Amino acid sequence: AVISIREDTLLYQDGTQDIQQVVQAPEGVCIVPITQNGTIIVTKEYRHNHGKIFGVPMGKMDKGEMSLDAAKRELLEELGITAQKWTLLSMHHNGMHEEGLNFFFLAEEISHGIASPEDDEEIELIEMTFQEALRLMDEKGGGFVDLRTRGSIWSAYIHLMHRNS
Repeated sequence: AVISIREDTLLYQDGTQDIQQVVQAPEGVCIVPITQNGTIIVTKEYRHNHGKIFGVPMGKMDKGEMSLDAAKRELLEELGITAQKWTLLSMHHNGMHEEGLNFFFLAEEISHGIASPEDDEEIELIEMTFQEALRLMDEKGGGFVDLRTRGSIWSAYIHLMHRNS
């Protein structure tokens, strides 16, 4: 199973016990590729539980794989894009009761090549400004339904705003 739930028994100082569930998820990467003119490249894919939605290139890390290597692999596989400049934006868990780190990356100085997505992936590439992406996030059901996607776009936007100020 990709995700499992572990139950930990907690013993408090007063002698009481409690059961705490911990979600065990694989480590993953999310990448925000940015073009030379400052737009970002997002994906649009069909997800059986949401329909066609926007996202960023993302995926699970292979066992023993370093986060940057996983980000480079996912970007190349899914979009056929390579980048010369990489910035780690965030390293975090999705929730307080979840294991499995997520790594958000900004990919700059990109070049387009040939993608090799998995057989079940039909990925459409869409170029948009940060303002367009943020506006879509504000719309109810705007197509950015995944919190990791939203978080990586926000992280990239904030990073670039601080860098350019």
